[in-house]
Amino acid sequence: MWWWNPNASGTGYNIEIQDNVLAVATYVFDASGAPTYYISAGAMGNDSTYSGTLNLYSGGQCIGCSYRAPAGAAAGTISIKFSSALSGTLTINGGAPIPIQRFSYGINTAAPYAMLGEWAITEGGRTYPVYYGDRIQFSSIYTSTAAATIGKLYAAGSRSGSAGATAIAFQQDGVWYLLISSSTSYYQFYSFSFTGLNAIEGTTWTYLKTSQLSGSGTPFIAFRSQSASLVSTGVGPGAKAQALGAMQNGQAMADNARRDGLRQLSSENAGQSSQAIVPGNVASTLAAILEQQVPQQ
Repeated sequence: MWWWNPNASGTGYNIEIQDNVLAVATYVFDASGAPTYYISAGAMGNDSTYSGTLNLYSGGQCIGCSYRAPAGAAAGTISIKFSSALSGTLTINGGAPIPIQRFSYGINTAAPYAMLGEWAITEGGRTYPVYYGDRIQFSSIYTSTAAATIGKLYAAGSRSGSAGATAIAFQQDGVWYLLISSSTSYYQFYSFSFTGLNAIEGTTWTYLKTSQLSGSGTPFIAFRSQSASLVSTGVGPGAKAQALGAMQNGQAMADNARRDGLRQLSSENAGQSSQAIVPGNVASTLAAILEQQVPQQ
């Protein structure tokens, strides 16, 4: 994964975590301006911090030359503290902390474009371990024409493989919201935040279209399973997931109303009946836009 400091373009950091081991390679320059290669690897201190020895490597193989092993030497220390999945600080040899963030070079992270693509969703929690899954894809950006929201941009889409289950998503005050007309009788509402360029998590509610959103909801997590390019043009990463979804959707779509009824029941059985902690007008506003303005995908 590529990280950088936007205020110091030209330098960068490749950071990867596998299990509890972090490896970082730096792409920086020495005092004379020559490119310099440092690397560090080791166990993390906890889920958000790392400290280790920084090693300098030189004298290795040039492009097109015969192999020659590089020589490494200790060059100090490095520490990294992540404040989120997308940002953190990096400190070398006890110097001033360097702010770093994930380098987004192919994904438009602005709202609502960040939702484009397909999302594979898993709903459920450990306190009531009944899990449900869904796949929703967003293929276009819709501009609202309603008087109260005129000009506002929304990501528009549908449940993967279904032209009848329309969906809409947008961001308000730093929080993302998604509503899908899940079946004939039910809406599925999501409130969430991004936990990576291709990951989101938050809370979801299933409720009858004739009622109002209520209750504390059910936890969910989702990952982008198809790229925005593949969903909109048919070309891009995620083709295998697309083919698998095409095989599975026919059977899965056969009884959505029954599934949504079970979803709602499982939340009630878990004792989740308190007032929903969501801006009161968000769900109703999205429902009005979804039903009256957004064309079926």
